[in-house]
Amino acid sequence: MRIILVIIAIFNFSCLFSQDKWELEKQKDNISVYLRKAANSNIKETKAFTVIQASMQSICDVIKDGDEYKNWVDQISYSKKLKETGNVTFIYYCLKLPIGFKNRDLVLKTTTENINKTSIKLTVESAWKSYPEQSKYLRIKEAGGYWLLNEVQKGKTEVTYQFHVDPGGNIPSWLVNLFIVDGPFDTMKNLRAKFHKK
Repeated sequence: MRIILVIIAIFNFSCLFSQDKWELEKQKDNISVYLRKAANSNIKETKAFTVIQASMQSICDVIKDGDEYKNWVDQISYSKKLKETGNVTFIYYCLKLPIGFKNRDLVLKTTTENINKTSIKLTVESAWKSYPEQSKYLRIKEAGGYWLLNEVQKGKTEVTYQFHVDPGGNIPSWLVNLFIVDGPFDTMKNLRAKFHKK
């Protein structure tokens, strides 16, 4: 019996370890995008990195500004900040999907935490009940992740964006996974462009 318990423990540890293995999918223009298998989902989890010539706080302010999401977050057609109380912000936005699929909308709760003098973390989670569902959109209910801002030096910030979302409905997971790399890449590129003016 003890041997069986040890085997089960080793198996569970191996599964946990395998979930933590990120694989580099795209590296271009100093932006890196990784994927890994998400727990309890056939849709992969994404993580993107880049460095932006801007302060942590200025980047944090942009990420919390829901009204501006449509101008830099990939595939967003409409966005607005619903409310902000203390370090918690609620943001609503709409996603435009290809013909044949119903457009989606999403409500995110973003909690900002100053980890230390050189790190800010913005944790995001679905808050789909916080805003009335709209008939022309299918509400996304499963979503979450974080933004991590680390000051490399004064006016220079390393940005990490980790996110997992299940759009639900009739979209096959294999199809979502085919296009899951370009979204985070373009989002990072657009965010950086807001600060790196030519």
